[in-house]
Amino acid sequence: GLVTLDPAFVCGETTEATAEGIAVKDLENGVAYTIVLVAVDRYGNASSTFLSQTITPQPATDFWEDLHDRGSDVEGGFCLIAETYGDGSGLTQTLRAFRDETLASTAFGRALVDVYYGSIGQLGTVVHGSLVLKIIAGIALVPLIAIALLWHTLTLPGLLALVVLAVVWKSRREFLGRRRRGAPAPRAISRPRSRRGLLATLALLLPSVASAQGPTPYWDDEVRTVDEEAEGLVKWHVGIRIGPYTPAIDKQIDMDPGPYEQMFGGSQWLPMLDVDRILWRGFGQLGVGGSIGYMQKTAKAWEDGSSPDDPMRPRSPGNENTFHLMPLVLSGIYRFTYLDDEFGIPIVPYARGGVGYYLWWLTTNGDLSKVCWDGTDDRGCDADKAIGGSFGIVGAVGIAIRAERIDPAAASSMRSSGIQHAGFFAEWSVGKVDGFRPETKLSVGDSTWFAGASFEF
Repeated sequence: GLVTLDPAFVCGETTEATAEGIAVKDLENGVAYTIVLVAVDRYGNASSTFLSQTITPQPATDFWEDLHDRGSDVEGGFCLIAETYGDGSGLTQTLRAFRDETLASTAFGRALVDVYYGSIGQLGTVVHGSLVLKIIAGIALVPLIAIALLWHTLTLPGLLALVVLAVVWKSRREFLGRRRRGAPAPRAISRPRSRRGLLATLALLLPSVASAQGPTPYWDDEVRTVDEEAEGLVKWHVGIRIGPYTPAIDKQIDMDPGPYEQMFGGSQWLPMLDVDRILWRGFGQLGVGGSIGYMQKTAKAWEDGSSPDDPMRPRSPGNENTFHLMPLVLSGIYRFTYLDDEFGIPIVPYARGGVGYYLWWLTTNGDLSKVCWDGTDDRGCDADKAIGGSFGIVGAVGIAIRAERIDPAAASSMRSSGIQHAGFFAEWSVGKVDGFRPETKLSVGDSTWFAGASFEF
């Protein structure tokens, strides 16, 4: 009977060989279900078993619902297109259909959706409430929207074929134009002559390269000029750091312990990547850079109807909710490298500050969480989706140690590969990230420490 099994009864599936569970969705609470587990190998052989007891789904309260149940007025949302063209406009609805029907059907399309929401999509809060910015955004988005509509109408192969035809047509016009003007055809370059020219150029360059990369450790007093030249070569600074992070959600609603701590239990490790471009080198280093990170915290949702005041508040074992956070920061940085540059003391104090835009979203059993504005639990309600972004101010002070002096041989090899300095650092970071509207924007900043490794090249 497995071969003719009605697909309507198959509610969940997975292709992971090591999966610990399968999400069965679109079930009704309070209804008993008999579960059949079917396993099919790659050759089509199937076997199955019935679970001995029925399973009855029960309603649960996830973090987003619990937060609103306690009186919070925070809202989700940051979509640039919806803010620019209107949430209920025909164009917005068509683009949503393109997202859900076309892009969501392939891994490549889903990746493009993630890129959109992680980049220009987050600018929705910027244009919110400003007619001038909406007009500017509407004009700037025209090329992307045209591509999206053509892709949705013609499919991706049709769009690519249209691009190829356009390229061929343009090349043909240029060729015919050259013939009418009598322009000579491009002359092929002789490969042997090209090779001889390349070898001659390398022969001229190699002596200068060899003289600039001597095996002598660059921090010796005898080669201070080499050290100064190396310092002038530093154009980029890259750091990888990690630290404990707790979004200030509970402080926002002035509760201790608050809904976040009760649900997720406190801090989570947040890894961050920093990339800085050095613009000025004099009495230290001055530059601008960006940072990006990601963390998530997962816990079982509360049983529906349970009291927040209950210290032993029961959880729903079949419902798992996850808080996701992706900080994006643009900042300026000053690094006081004078002690190491002039006196050989490998200590570099630094400070940085800038603006941050922190993307956040909440999922329950893999789906985006939502809460009904009217307080009901109807699936078709006008819902506030648990996804958005918050602007804020971020700053940090710290101390870095240039550790290449520990191993001169390794430092010389590192220098030859283009890395001028490497070491480790620790810092204290402060972020007030609540969208400057703490009543409606989720407060996701924190004051915490970070530690990590850095490279200068």
